[in-house]
Amino acid sequence: MDAGIWPETAGPAVQARAELAEYTGRWLDDPPADGLVAHVAAKAPGSGIERPVLLNTLRAVLHAGFESAGRLLSNALVVLLNAPEVLARFARSDLSLAVEELVRYVSPVQADGRACVRETRVGGQVIAPGEAVTLLLAAANRDPAKFAEPDELDFARSPNPHLGFGRGAHSCLGQSLAALQAQVVLGLLATEFPGIRLAHEPVYHRNLTLRGVAQLRVRLG
Repeated sequence: MDAGIWPETAGPAVQARAELAEYTGRWLDDPPADGLVAHVAAKAPGSGIERPVLLNTLRAVLHAGFESAGRLLSNALVVLLNAPEVLARFARSDLSLAVEELVRYVSPVQADGRACVRETRVGGQVIAPGEAVTLLLAAANRDPAKFAEPDELDFARSPNPHLGFGRGAHSCLGQSLAALQAQVVLGLLATEFPGIRLAHEPVYHRNLTLRGVAQLRVRLG
């Protein structure tokens, strides 16, 4: 997804995407008894959707399921461990609200791309049909016109109309699972290991679109 900035990443990325699509294709050929894949496999024969489209869609679900959720956990953990009082405040919070605030604040998906379908004017700029648009989700999540004190962590922020999981037809399919996962993992760390601290400065992936930690070492107490 960063090939526009680093062209050398395009070839390996396309190859990796093809391998993931082939891997998920085996799911359709031998589906489990229930769940999302079973539903897709059962409906695919009469759907009129070509197999490559189905494979790419399942590949996207797999990719988003571990990349976005994993980066949310690591980014959020860095924020919580940067100051003991932040972790303590998180532990006392309504975790459902607190995790939504962390999604807004850390924005693991920094940007997304869309194609314009009809002539649109945004801030005086006319976008023609067919033009590609890059949406800076992380910037939108810190928009002072939308969020009071956007650079502050407010674990009680409500409403919290962030774009961390997308919106409308492009809402993340796994947003409920990702949020629940973050509540469980971060909540347990905050309550069971209140003395947890960063052991070293985190090392980040060299990415723009998906922001996340490549290496994170902690001391549990």
